[in-house]
Amino acid sequence: MAQRHFLETFGRQPGIVLADINPLFLNALLPDPFLAAHLDGNRYAKSKLTRVVMYDRAEALAPVRRTLAQSRPVYALFVSQKEMQEKAVRLPQIDGYGWVVADDVPGKAVILKLTPSNE
Repeated sequence: MAQRHFLETFGRQPGIVLADINPLFLNALLPDPFLAAHLDGNRYAKSKLTRVVMYDRAEALAPVRRTLAQSRPVYALFVSQKEMQEKAVRLPQIDGYGWVVADDVPGKAVILKLTPSNE
């Protein structure tokens, strides 16, 4: 449901989507040229069906920096307001940028967008 809401809202502005959803699963649902990635170096919600490749926070930040260098948007997708409140602290922090609510419809997903601090 969160993925569908995200595409309805931002499907014409492809970029990177950070989420605590298994990126293999989310990438299968997102059209090209979207890319799903972890919020950070922590494991996303555990799954008994997949093994997880772990990486540190610096490695988690690399795709975000590359996306910004290409002038493409960086989003964070949360399945609910509650999840956003609990997990937004895990989002990467980049000098000169801040996370702002791009879309928050009650009962649906919450989408944040990384924007220059001067906007």
